[in-house]
Amino acid sequence: MILYFGKVSWTAPKSLKASLKIPERIAPFVSDYHINVFEIRKLSREQVDRFKSDFWIVADYFYQLEHDKKYVPSETKIKHVEEVMRMLSVLNNDNRFEMVSPEIIKEGKVDNKCEVLDEVENRGIKKGEKKGIFGTINILYEMSVPSNEIETKIMNTYNLDHETADMYIKQCTKA
Repeated sequence: MILYFGKVSWTAPKSLKASLKIPERIAPFVSDYHINVFEIRKLSREQVDRFKSDFWIVADYFYQLEHDKKYVPSETKIKHVEEVMRMLSVLNNDNRFEMVSPEIIKEGKVDNKCEVLDEVENRGIKKGEKKGIFGTINILYEMSVPSNEIETKIMNTYNLDHETADMYIKQCTKA
């Protein structure tokens, strides 16, 4: 059995004999086996909805991408968050799915895919904000702005408290 997630329809042989080069003289002695190929992207809505495990989430994801060209998470609870995220990561060649924190993976911490994907998105935003803060600090230093003014500008621009702004400035000046 093959679960196929490719964008292009399956074109490889679907039997053992068709997959191998078997000399005619021994062909009658070789058993042929049918290969069951399930093209997940090509499943109907009814077929996808027959899944009752976390695989439904994966199948639904690919169904939506194939038919709707976008993905809208459902409210379905994920039982095996880490495994589902890893699978989506591998199948999409996109490691953002694996950026889910261990805290959210713990049993009972996740109610639906929206929470997981929101966390991944928020981590990306925070990463971008951090780069923005460091970039601003560097520019202010290059402009010879006094250190106390840099801290005030960072606090006001990024809505940070004194300790957090000071931490960013120290991290930036160490690098």
